[in-house]
Amino acid sequence: MVQTQGSQQHTLLVSIQEISIFELVMEKEKLNVLMVPPASAAFVRGGVRTQVLQTAHGLRSLGASVEFISPDMSFDPRRFDVIHLFQAGYEMLSVSRVLSGDTATPVVLSPVLYSRHSPAKVRQMLQVEEKCSRWLWGLTSEMKIKKDVCKRVRLLLPNTPAEAAFLREAFGISEDRIRWVPNGVESRFAKADSQLFEQETGLSHVTLFVGDVTSRRKNLLEVLRNYRANEVIRGASGRRKPDGVSSGGRYAPPPLVLIGSTDGGGSYGEACRRAIRENPDVIALGPLPQSSPLLASAYAAADVFLMPSLFETPGIAAMEAGLAGAVVVITAHGGTEDVFKNHAIYVEPHQTDAILEGVSKAYAIAGNINDGIHENQLRPDVLRDHLLSHYTWQEVARQTLDAYNNVR
Repeated sequence: MVQTQGSQQHTLLVSIQEISIFELVMEKEKLNVLMVPPASAAFVRGGVRTQVLQTAHGLRSLGASVEFISPDMSFDPRRFDVIHLFQAGYEMLSVSRVLSGDTATPVVLSPVLYSRHSPAKVRQMLQVEEKCSRWLWGLTSEMKIKKDVCKRVRLLLPNTPAEAAFLREAFGISEDRIRWVPNGVESRFAKADSQLFEQETGLSHVTLFVGDVTSRRKNLLEVLRNYRANEVIRGASGRRKPDGVSSGGRYAPPPLVLIGSTDGGGSYGEACRRAIRENPDVIALGPLPQSSPLLASAYAAADVFLMPSLFETPGIAAMEAGLAGAVVVITAHGGTEDVFKNHAIYVEPHQTDAILEGVSKAYAIAGNINDGIHENQLRPDVLRDHLLSHYTWQEVARQTLDAYNNVR
């Protein structure tokens, strides 16, 4: 059969129409996500900011469309398939009220919360607050605000199973409204090199802390007062020698290097600054952007990463340092063991001697010293492989996307 010019033109037109329809279908199938981070994330270079930005980047790489809320946005919930809030607290209280009442679009929340109080005690305190609310109108506790935000959303995405258990037991949130999605780590830290940090600072093989130095939750004050570089080393044989130093040579013991803000913090912050000034074994370098090559190099230059917080869920900086090759010494609270498993040294935050002993043990491991039955699991290469296998941001994005699709 011979196809005329007119029929060819008709076929071409039909093909164009089919392509247009296909594009419309694909556009409709693309998941449109609105992210609402706390405004404080723009000022504080902390874990929440990293979580928001890296989750968005990962979702986009999987084909989702992600927008961030802004004051000049003409907000129409029908434009979005999912609205994702971050960090339960004051900043999300009014937002959650508006969204829970005015839109059918599912709202999910990464609560980023934990407490050293037991869930039973928190539940009891909230019950007392409820009973006294008629006399305390207008006065609301921080934990009550967190509960109210969590109660209003469709689905909660805690970062650790420990955080999920706290939400269930303290706030009475049902299991079917909770899904654990971990925090992640950028795989680029596995390729970090110490050379830049060593050239810029003259330091190597250090104990490193990254975070808000004056935050009470980070729990650094007593460590800053009591850290002694010589005492955390168990003799010359307990530490890996820097390149070019013979086994009998002398070299500087490891200082505690702080990367993060030392401003603010009230009286606690002032006490931290005083301890830094008075302790020659502590060096404060100030904050660095999370994307800074110098930060990645600092991780690689650290034999030991120390995070003695009251709790972490689970500590993105510790994951980055672990991926770069440091032995991680971290708080036992907040779900850290859910993520680091038996590949980190866990410490009690109020036991300063035990924290410093943990650092000593870490240096023994970093120096390839036989240090007991957990030696193999605590080797830096084992932790690196564990994190790369389970906790890249790409994997976090995949789990987040799956949670979105199941709540729509």
